[in-house]
Amino acid sequence: MVESQEGAERARVAASLAREIQQLRAAAVMLQEGKPEKARAAQACLDLAQQREAKLTAQEREFLALSPQGDIFIDHGALILQAQTKAQ
Repeated sequence: MVESQEGAERARVAASLAREIQQLRAAAVMLQEGKPEKARAAQACLDLAQQREAKLTAQEREFLALSPQGDIFIDHGALILQAQTKAQ
């Protein structure tokens, strides 16, 4: 029971990180396209996204990479839990 609770909590954390990564990358693109003079701000967004990505496990990063734009990973957090449950 404790393992499943820990897995569920890790899935929530991973989903949150994935959402932040997606949002930061989208913000960087918007800055690059809409405010090209704000290159440092766009780079800061990308740096923050990279820091958050480093907090994900290898399995979570692989799952995120398989999901186009992270949509499945983010929108369907249950898939994270299913993937982790199958791996355990």
